[in-house]
Amino acid sequence: MHLPGYRAFDLEALQLVFSEQSPVELTIATEGLTLSALAAITSRTADLAMVENSAAFEAGVRVVLPMFRSVLHIAVRENFQPADPKQPMRSATVYITDQSSAGHSFVDVFTRRAGLADGDFAKVEKLSPGQTDIIIHFGPVSPEIIDWLPPGYRLASLNDELGRQTGFAEEGIGYVVPKMTPSVIPAGTYPVAGNEVSLKTIGVDTLLITHKDVPLPLVYMLTLTLLEQKPRLMAISPALFSGINESFDPLDLSFPLHVGARRYLERDEPGLLERYAETINTLVYLAVLMATGFFAFTRWRSRRS
Repeated sequence: MHLPGYRAFDLEALQLVFSEQSPVELTIATEGLTLSALAAITSRTADLAMVENSAAFEAGVRVVLPMFRSVLHIAVRENFQPADPKQPMRSATVYITDQSSAGHSFVDVFTRRAGLADGDFAKVEKLSPGQTDIIIHFGPVSPEIIDWLPPGYRLASLNDELGRQTGFAEEGIGYVVPKMTPSVIPAGTYPVAGNEVSLKTIGVDTLLITHKDVPLPLVYMLTLTLLEQKPRLMAISPALFSGINESFDPLDLSFPLHVGARRYLERDEPGLLERYAETINTLVYLAVLMATGFFAFTRWRSRRS
């Protein structure tokens, strides 16, 4: 499983749940740690990962379940002085945690709308605390998950730091980046400067994904365990597991459901014979009537002859 460090939780507790309740064995991937979650799946360096539902489609990627709501957090270096107050991101260095697809989509959209080209700011692949100007983080709203934020940064609202594009974030973001919607980080959620007030932002669902080559029985049991053991999983990390449920529309996902997950979610659905039993009975009845009529007609013809 590809799991970024900032989503750390008690891995042993999670593994205990699966060892007691499921034949599925969870281990943290040791290769491809610098890859994005989506790249880890497409390169087969991991069998499970978490990615935002706004990610672009990739062949072979499959969804197990939606996991939680991921919300944009903007952190700005406390002594950051923009070169151009009207375009705060001009000449800024920007770090996107986990190189998330949602983070890159957000930065690309908002810089384009601000009239900035790629060379007008710099995306960096490694965070340098005290030097990196802006941190873009998509994750659950949880004061327990703040390892991604180093000292010396303050949280910011969309209507403060990025060229005042609040109207676009509230009304237009979903047209440009599908699945993203307005959201709010409530005041006082984090013991960090800037969150003394509520922060306007955007959010998107986060999916547990796999690849199509993972066997159906494994994904079936994984889905069963996640849903049936949700109370125990929430005790391990409420922020990461509270959104698990089977009441979602597969058509709203950026990737197809894995056949194993679909098989579990449709376990109570009637089979083909059950669904069409009445129609089949009617057709059989008509066939019997037609056959009876045909034989009667044939017998009548033979008698007249």
